Amino acid sequence: MIEYDWPGNIRELENLLERLVVINNQDITKEDVIAQTKINILRSNVEIKQEPKAQDDINSILKALEKTGYVKSRAAKLLGLTLRQLDYRIKKYNIDIPKI
Repeated sequence: MIEYDWPGNIRELENLLERLVVINNQDITKEDVIAQTKINILRSNVEIKQEPKAQDDINSILKALEKTGYVKSRAAKLLGLTLRQLDYRIKKYNIDIPKI
């Protein structure tokens, strides 16, 4: 956590801890923190590269993927998309899905 830049300052740290608590049903480990920090880095890289009008779509996809544990079929269902549509958007927006 010390090595991460924390571009969002305390709010980003608060959000990270909140996501970890919501996602995990057990104790939070060092690996959980590292994985979530990598997700934040991926999210910020995607946000920098995209136009503002695409940002809502990207955020929705990332939130759905996080909520479903990166199971794309579940994320697609949550978003009201087919798996094929979700895969298309992931490719279109160049969203990297971490191997957790």
